[in-house]
Amino acid sequence: MSVLLPGKHIPLESSLISQAANFYSALPPESQVPRAWAICKMRFERVTFERFTFMLDVLYALQLISLEDDTIVKLRETNAA
Repeated sequence: MSVLLPGKHIPLESSLISQAANFYSALPPESQVPRAWAICKMRFERVTFERFTFMLDVLYALQLISLEDDTIVKLRETNAA
């Protein structure tokens, strides 16, 4: 069963794509992995390091973050109105 997208048995807030978006909005423009992990743990009540790495994978695949010299860098800034 895919947990990437919401569906009949996966609510929106539990889907990986939704959690990755929520996590992305909390990330500063640049962050080292330990700081990003701390942000993720504060953002989600019960999160595993595996889920955290999946979120990073999704954001990287969507070209929203990159890794430069051990630093996670946001490639696009959200424009919330």
